[in-house]
Amino acid sequence: MIGRVTDKYHRRKIAFIFGLFFCFIGLVVYRLWCLQMMDYSYFARIAKGEHTKGEFYEPRRGWIYDRNGKPLATSIVVDALIASPKDIQIQKTEAAKKKSPKKNLDVSLSRDLAQLLGKSQDEIFAALTRDTTSAWLPLALELNESQSLKVDVLKKKYRLINELRKEKYSKRVYPKGDEACHILGPVGIGSMDSNLGGWGTHRPLGGLESVYQETVSGSYGKISSTKDGAGRDLTPIDDDLLMTLSGNQIYLTIDENIQRVAEEELAATVDYFGA
Repeated sequence: MIGRVTDKYHRRKIAFIFGLFFCFIGLVVYRLWCLQMMDYSYFARIAKGEHTKGEFYEPRRGWIYDRNGKPLATSIVVDALIASPKDIQIQKTEAAKKKSPKKNLDVSLSRDLAQLLGKSQDEIFAALTRDTTSAWLPLALELNESQSLKVDVLKKKYRLINELRKEKYSKRVYPKGDEACHILGPVGIGSMDSNLGGWGTHRPLGGLESVYQETVSGSYGKISSTKDGAGRDLTPIDDDLLMTLSGNQIYLTIDENIQRVAEEELAATVDYFGA
């Protein structure tokens, strides 16, 4: 009699455990169904936002040539170093909850960036903490090859994505130095327009650069690209597409050789007469 009661108790216990197990499996399946079917569009939008990023690409300013096709004004693409105080602050807040070393991320970054850029740590720290709502803070407008590699090492060291990044922008270069400089005119970097990803159209300060600004400046383009979990591009940007954003070329009637000789003779004459 006792044995039968014991067996009946064990069977009920096993049935109860199996019942709980199947209830758990049922809840998991129901939850998966809700996520995959009912909430699919919601999570699909979130995933698309995470993996697809629209970036502004600054146009490359059109080159200016002399009558024989020798370049007088060119444009090159250089890497600028951009920090995001906003994302650094978010990392600090999350790290403080987990008691992670990243709770002092701004201090650590300031120290390493000061060595990399040859600036004082206090200067970098002040820049990173001045406005923690900003997501675009240029720390250097032109990195050399060594600095660019060190930035990559720094990003891996702290596992950074948006907190610190390199952005390409077009820099105006004059291969002949100050030759014909009064004819060409200088170009400034322009306004830091947040609507254009931080960059702004080059600002001509005079000469032909100013007169033909609309011709040589090009137009900004926003290009969507697919990113992986680390924020790296998975789809290469079509070079032909970038070329359509570039400004037009200008050919002048002046001859670079005659211009150089004329300027040298003029400078010598000025020097001779003390004009």
